[in-house]
Amino acid sequence: MYKINKSSIIILIISIWLVATIGSEVFYRIFYLIFFSLFFSILWCIISKKNITANQDVDKIYCTTNEEINLQTTVENKSVLPIPYVEVDKIFIIEDNFKKDYFSLMPLEKVTLNNKINFKYRGIYNLGPIDIKLWDAFGIICFKKRIDIGKKIYVYPKIHYIDNLKLPNYRPLGTHKAKSSTNEDYTSIRNIRGYVVGDNLKRVHWKLSAKRGELQIKEYDISGTNAVNIVLDMTEVYKNMDLEETAAEVCISIVEYLLRNKIETTLYVVSNKLYFADGKNINDFKKMSNLIATVRAKGDLDAIDVVKDRIKLNKNSTILYITGRILSGKINRLNKIKEYVNNFYIVSCDDEEEKQSNVIYITNSIDIKGGFIYEK
Repeated sequence: MYKINKSSIIILIISIWLVATIGSEVFYRIFYLIFFSLFFSILWCIISKKNITANQDVDKIYCTTNEEINLQTTVENKSVLPIPYVEVDKIFIIEDNFKKDYFSLMPLEKVTLNNKINFKYRGIYNLGPIDIKLWDAFGIICFKKRIDIGKKIYVYPKIHYIDNLKLPNYRPLGTHKAKSSTNEDYTSIRNIRGYVVGDNLKRVHWKLSAKRGELQIKEYDISGTNAVNIVLDMTEVYKNMDLEETAAEVCISIVEYLLRNKIETTLYVVSNKLYFADGKNINDFKKMSNLIATVRAKGDLDAIDVVKDRIKLNKNSTILYITGRILSGKINRLNKIKEYVNNFYIVSCDDEEEKQSNVIYITNSIDIKGGFIYEK
């Protein structure tokens, strides 16, 4: 893309008219001067445009929201011709307050520009593009060049370090103290004993009873699970992106806490489709944080159906449902799940909705550092 100074074109047209009508030697000289000036200016800019390059580097490619990053932009002239006037219009596609830079480049010279950038919202961002304008020495013609960088910055929600999640339960989040037969593992026999009045006949070991001549009862290993299921609702329930970021920060902070404490965790992110990842320790944190960072709030999948269809519900399941807003009618459906699950926690990040007694409200993500404040 290029732009020619209109006054130069007008002067050229006038000189052609004077040569055609008067034909004086002076006007011929003026015409040739203007014509060759324009010709060499265009040629100069074409060569300069071909040989000017730019690149960008940052001090970190992984960061969290609102974290300051140093961005270094290098513009280099690789030709043997000087470039008298260079204007850097834009160095980053989301940077609205960028101050334009103007400089000249001597042959084989490079100029480095230093800027600081930060990101308000999570996601994967491309560096660049860099928009450059080149002017010739006479200010006759301007060429524009856009240079794509091809590098990315990964921006994650801010993580708030949690010491302990205080939930309304006798056990820490994610653990299960199996004290009764409701958690028996029917695939693992712990002991066989004689029949006692009141024993369930379904526990009778019939083959062994026939062999010993008296009823024998199977006792099973008592098993529990420390797996935690987190459902992050990333459908169109958020009034703004700030509310969406709050939910993402709450979610990633909880995930980090669980994996740091070696609690098996499965994350379901519900958006225009279902995404999921699981992990057992902090080594699995990256894949789960990538999921939280990249999935945006869109689509209208029913997150409650995901809870019912994808998670194997039993009384001792642990489920955290995180959303930006509890829509009317949804709370009743969520409460029905509580009938099947003892440890089902609903977290809402909306500070304007009507408060429900069985919902945990975290309207400022930093509040998650103290665990949950939950009152029945």
